[in-house]
Amino acid sequence: MIPLEVRKRVVQAYREGKSGTYAQTADIFGVGEASLSRWLRKDRAGESLEPGWNGGPKRRVDLQWLKQHVEENPDARIVDRIEAWQTRDGRGVSIGAMWNALRAAGLTHKKRLR
Repeated sequence: MIPLEVRKRVVQAYREGKSGTYAQTADIFGVGEASLSRWLRKDRAGESLEPGWNGGPKRRVDLQWLKQHVEENPDARIVDRIEAWQTRDGRGVSIGAMWNALRAAGLTHKKRLR
């Protein structure tokens, strides 16, 4: 995570023409061009350059539904839960996503696929 002061210096250097192109500026300060572009866009929009956390990706499986499904189907395998979720929600999830949802709900699962 790049500190706020460094972000401000990078943006200032580019805006004042001290560092040249995006690529040159990014190279001088050791940051990515995409980061520089994002910081300049935020600066133009008057938004904060403060580093933040967006919370990460959103969970695709409803944990309340999952807990209910586990109560009603205690012997279901993880692939069975994926199929049930796809039937309910209309979109599938990976084994990893279902496993993470089970773990987030404090539940366990059968590990056999067949």
